[in-house]
Amino acid sequence: MPPVTVAINALWEKIDERTLSVAAAAITFSGIDTSFTFLRLTGYIVNDANASVFVVRINNDSGANYDMQNVDASAAVVTGTRTTAQNEFAQRLGMAASQESFFTMMISKPVAGEEAQAIYHDSTENAAGIVLNLMGDQWNDVAAQISRLDILKLANNLDAETRILLEGAKPA
Repeated sequence: MPPVTVAINALWEKIDERTLSVAAAAITFSGIDTSFTFLRLTGYIVNDANASVFVVRINNDSGANYDMQNVDASAAVVTGTRTTAQNEFAQRLGMAASQESFFTMMISKPVAGEEAQAIYHDSTENAAGIVLNLMGDQWNDVAAQISRLDILKLANNLDAETRILLEGAKPA
């Protein structure tokens, strides 16, 4: 397969933006134009009163098709983990009750036949100070282009005022 060329001057286009006015289990972006080779989620997650993680799923795929490498820094402690064959990208590991988190996730899936690669980072405040989280993610479905993204809680809800912006970039 020839290499995929993506112009450096590809511009980000706003696809959609959502703000929750009431708590909800998920935010779904569907009908995403599959000609976008890069997608960027930027958000402010407000956790409800129950501790839980929020996750990102591609194309409503809950199969064991997600691999992640995580680096987490809190105070003077830095830890790393690798997980494979997961059912989604678990993005904010161990998010506490009523905690807020700012995050950005960029996903690249230039053509069918390749895995989707993603970079995720966030900043969250806790009792020890600021926690930084960096992840490298991979979605192993090589056949499908990305047409849907779900941001959801595995238990409980995303609280009101959660805001997510979805942008995309196409080859020039």
